[in-house]
Amino acid sequence: MIGQKNGNEPPIIEPLKREKGKFVKDKYGNTLGGIRSPFLEVPKAKYLANAEDNLTNGIMEFFPEEKIKEIYGSFENYIEQFEKYALNQVKEKMLTKNDAERAIDWAKNIKK
Repeated sequence: MIGQKNGNEPPIIEPLKREKGKFVKDKYGNTLGGIRSPFLEVPKAKYLANAEDNLTNGIMEFFPEEKIKEIYGSFENYIEQFEKYALNQVKEKMLTKNDAERAIDWAKNIKK
């Protein structure tokens, strides 16, 4: 959403998906819709909200190594997909280059 301060039109973001009052989840257990960061689109974890009232916090349930290999084939392939998605978000002005680089670094170095 970079560029709005320069008068550029903001992108249209799909709202979080709900059915019968509950969030719709993707095959990894993460909520569909909203801004799809690299962490959601190329997941290494399931993200759970743990907020009451106006608090914004939550927890990450990292996938076991076996599941990461099942999804991506290898850690290198996971990083390749993550980096590709993050850099595409820079092109689409959804992430700054600095934020994408920080996210990629995190993905490369995070340990459970």
